[in-house]
Amino acid sequence: PTSIIHPHNSTFFYPLPVKLMADNPLYKFPITQPYSIPLKLIDTHCHPHEDRYNLDGIFDLKPEKLLLMGTRRDDWASLVEVAGYNSSKVIFGFGIHPWYAKDVFSEQNQQNQQNQQNQQNQQNQQNQQSEQNQQNQQREESLKNKEEDVLKNNEYFRELKTLLVTYPSSFIGEIGIDRFVVRKEPEACPLDKQWSVFTKQIDMACELKRPVSVHCVDASGAMFDFFQARELLPPAIAMHSYGGSADSAKRFLNLPGGKGKRFYFGFSWCINTRSHRLISTIKGIPLEHILLESDRPSTHNIDVDLWKMCELVADVHQTTIDIVASITRSNSLRFLHCILPENL
Repeated sequence: PTSIIHPHNSTFFYPLPVKLMADNPLYKFPITQPYSIPLKLIDTHCHPHEDRYNLDGIFDLKPEKLLLMGTRRDDWASLVEVAGYNSSKVIFGFGIHPWYAKDVFSEQNQQNQQNQQNQQNQQNQQNQQSEQNQQNQQREESLKNKEEDVLKNNEYFRELKTLLVTYPSSFIGEIGIDRFVVRKEPEACPLDKQWSVFTKQIDMACELKRPVSVHCVDASGAMFDFFQARELLPPAIAMHSYGGSADSAKRFLNLPGGKGKRFYFGFSWCINTRSHRLISTIKGIPLEHILLESDRPSTHNIDVDLWKMCELVADVHQTTIDIVASITRSNSLRFLHCILPENL
């Protein structure tokens, strides 16, 4: 089968059917001139800050607002740089993407090795002490190192939390679970580490009352079970570039106790048009829970992609582009309400 590079990472590949271009009705879908009429669209998931040499171009894009996704430590630095522009057009999130979950543990292992070396050096310097004193000190150092290890387990997350507190209008994302990558590169992104990192970030979102943008590939059932079993959920949850079925989406929306109304489902042209069930999925999800995305790693094609997705959703729901633009804009602002209440 033909493959296609994911927009913001060249390491992993998702399958693209060979006959997609010929068979998928989306590629025959008539597209009008982008922004031929004025619309207030919001891109709820994109990565243009990854093009660090064109950050200025972000502010020339046509969407009213753009939600920029942080995926790893290196990525967070770019977002902080964008924050320096002090523009209400950009809202940014900080998170650890499932592809980079292993980095958290790799860094911890390096730190633990350094701690062990430091401990050995200390022991070598204390050889002249009495045997009893040495035993006592070793026990104390062992307890201390265990406590340090617990703290170092959270060092990556402490930095994440510091950024979120520093920028109170930020959300958490992009985070999630990717089982496709586990099948392709099992050692690169072990599933158990993905779940550990994801759960920690969901807990943080609940604590800080932040919305989350969730990456979920080949894991809709497990993701549903996860959210269903939790007592506390983040105030708003966007299922990014949603690739599940309409029936799966309805399961999320029907979660009891007010949980279901917290879920939104984003659709991007560059990712979701690979699926032949996209139209049936969009048709089965109420407009009031749909978000528009570009998921682009640079400013290129964001304007066009967002327009095309808006037009497609309007066609599927048999309504006008203006109505879809208005409803999805309201959805986006509701998703952000806990961090930007003044926008409603």
